[in-house]
Amino acid sequence: MKRTSSRIADESLIATLVARGEYGQVDPVARRLLARIPNHPLGLKALGVAHIAAGRHTDALPLLRRGAALYPGDPEMHSNLAIALARTGHSDESLVSIESALAIAPDRAEFHANRATALLQVGDLDAAIESCHAAIRLNPRQDEAHNTLGAALHRQRKFAAALEAFQAAVRNNPGSLDAFVNFVVTLSDLGRFEDAANCARKLIDEAGLSQREADTLLPHLCAAERASCDWRRTDMPAALREIMQRRVDQGPEPFFIFHIEDIDRETLRDGAECYGGAYLKGVRGKGGELQSSALDVADDRLRPLRIGFLSADFRPHPVSELAVGVFEVLDRKLFTVHAYGYGPRDSGPLSQRLEAAFDVFRDIDALPFADAADLMRRDGIDILVDMGGWTKFSRSGILAFSPAPVRATWLGFPGTLGVPGLAHYLISDEVVTPPGHAGAYAEHLALMPHSYQPSSRVAEPRLPPSRREVGLPDDAFVYCSFNQSVKITPPAFSLWCELLRRNPAAILWLGFQSDAAQANLRREAQLRNVAADRIVFAPWRDLADHLARLPLADLALDTLPYGSHTTGSDMLWAGVPLVARLGETFAGRVSASVLCAAELPELIASSDEQYLDLADALAKDPGRCRVLRQQLGAARATVPLFDTLRFGRDMGRLFRAMWRNHVSGQHGVIRLGSSDE
Repeated sequence: MKRTSSRIADESLIATLVARGEYGQVDPVARRLLARIPNHPLGLKALGVAHIAAGRHTDALPLLRRGAALYPGDPEMHSNLAIALARTGHSDESLVSIESALAIAPDRAEFHANRATALLQVGDLDAAIESCHAAIRLNPRQDEAHNTLGAALHRQRKFAAALEAFQAAVRNNPGSLDAFVNFVVTLSDLGRFEDAANCARKLIDEAGLSQREADTLLPHLCAAERASCDWRRTDMPAALREIMQRRVDQGPEPFFIFHIEDIDRETLRDGAECYGGAYLKGVRGKGGELQSSALDVADDRLRPLRIGFLSADFRPHPVSELAVGVFEVLDRKLFTVHAYGYGPRDSGPLSQRLEAAFDVFRDIDALPFADAADLMRRDGIDILVDMGGWTKFSRSGILAFSPAPVRATWLGFPGTLGVPGLAHYLISDEVVTPPGHAGAYAEHLALMPHSYQPSSRVAEPRLPPSRREVGLPDDAFVYCSFNQSVKITPPAFSLWCELLRRNPAAILWLGFQSDAAQANLRREAQLRNVAADRIVFAPWRDLADHLARLPLADLALDTLPYGSHTTGSDMLWAGVPLVARLGETFAGRVSASVLCAAELPELIASSDEQYLDLADALAKDPGRCRVLRQQLGAARATVPLFDTLRFGRDMGRLFRAMWRNHVSGQHGVIRLGSSDE
């Protein structure tokens, strides 16, 4: 009788603790219950949930697997197993388990919410949204369903709708940091950087967050502040580096960290590995590397290789503006070229040109990662080139399912994915990634003979406006930078202000910025003893009008540590010399690579002092600037930077070298000479 009373008391206590969410106290009670009755259903379930709450998902799995096998009619056992499976990367099994729970109890809102989470992990956005709506119909206050709905809508770039969903999640569960972070990120995506920063700052300052919670939220606060050029948080770079060193959770987004001053290559690799590992936890494929068939080896030099390009940016976007000409000129005797696009598209001229540039165009926006990889395998893709990396809407999780025997990254993400084996090659060049830097990259370096960045032309040339028409004085020396606000760091802006102090007749012409960024930059200029009216902000214009106004500038200034990429190519094509600051990281060396390919290495500075002296000397020597402009005008027809046909031939040679390595089973750095094979 005493034994029965003890069991009943433990069962009652577990129910009370679970209802209160006190999972740390559930653990010892559940263990005590299982010690008496090893297969007690509540004991198995409760201990499994305690492990999940503590982040010990691997420990939860055997308990919940045993429970689901012994008690197949218990829907909560299946649902909890689904959660543990999803969080340990077993997405397919997770879906099976949650479907089992729903078959028993189809009216449980939390089960539909769990199904939505599993579907989101595998990239099935439409089905995830449908499950979220089912959960919300059953329980309008189901915060996880609102949060997952927001995440799915966000991936579809429906930011306004996503913000409403995240607001509902926070309203229903004010303690959900995950939902709050999603809310802050979406405010930034809507261009509401000040609102995002204010919300995040208020929570950090007033909520008494734990170290882990602060580490999760702080990078998003920093990103919002940097996007609005709010530099009052002087400890931000050091704080972000400390977060990365602690390697907590997913860590800051690698693409944002590229913009942080004094960042080094090794830290970037560690950060990408941490971020990528967390990203892939729920999507990693089960299969190993695909092996080439005997036919592949025998026909290596006889059949065209099938090249696939994976991107969210097959639309008006800087990546496609640079690359469309390369897709067009790849030799169709040697290659069949496939596109795998996702994300929003339009029917404009560039989108039409992109579709025509590929032999096969697949829209995989609605496909889960595994299904997209299956499609690529069915298409027989030999080399898949991921053009997104760890950017905001990445679907690089597809790479984990071995969609092609050879996988590479190129152009859209200026760095390593960090996860060994996810991609075999990083396509770059010897300026951007010298062979001596190879240890900072998880991929083998595949080095183009000139710049890895092409420079296609996509806009019809237009006559330039006058300086007066764009608000520039006729008699000033115009320094310019049309880079995004997040690239304008305090050290870069300080250098620019020093140039304005050295050249009282000069002005600084900056690209379109938000009202908040403009106000902050004017304030920062005044703090550096530069009058606010010496900074002129250009309004947003469509691509053709934007490119037409660039020749009005006298000299383009590089940003640091993330340098000019597409912006640099555009300036040089417009005939505007660019002073580059050679950095330490991939993102900080692209402008130097572009200048080398434009045959203007004399415009590359290796220190801040050289950068200042060079930009100052050019402002004081109009004749030299005119010579450089004439040189750039003539260079359009001769230099490698603007020779898309040559770039296509070189990239084709690189693909053949990758395939030969695959067939031979040997991998390593690929370095192409400048001559044809």
